[in-house]
Amino acid sequence: MSDGGGEYKSTAFDELLKNRGIQILQSAPYTPQQNGRAECFMRTLSDKTKCMCIDACLPESWWNFAFNHAYHVYNWTPHVRLSWRTPYEILEKQKPRIEHL
Repeated sequence: MSDGGGEYKSTAFDELLKNRGIQILQSAPYTPQQNGRAECFMRTLSDKTKCMCIDACLPESWWNFAFNHAYHVYNWTPHVRLSWRTPYEILEKQKPRIEHL
């Protein structure tokens, strides 16, 4: 779900979503309240990123690296709403290898 912003508007992206069976939904512009799950997810990732930066004493300039790592760890973590499977496992149809973590 998105607010219809231009960052998600392309034929290639629409085809990718449709090929993966993902339904495209749009909320009204400038109403983040209608996109609650995504807003909550972004807040969770931001909080994880901030905690990792503080714990590792990383400077602000490393924010992008820490955010990407938090997102990576999230995708390799089992979730109860996915019957204790990982998002990676759902998408790729195989269990993730976690030796690198």
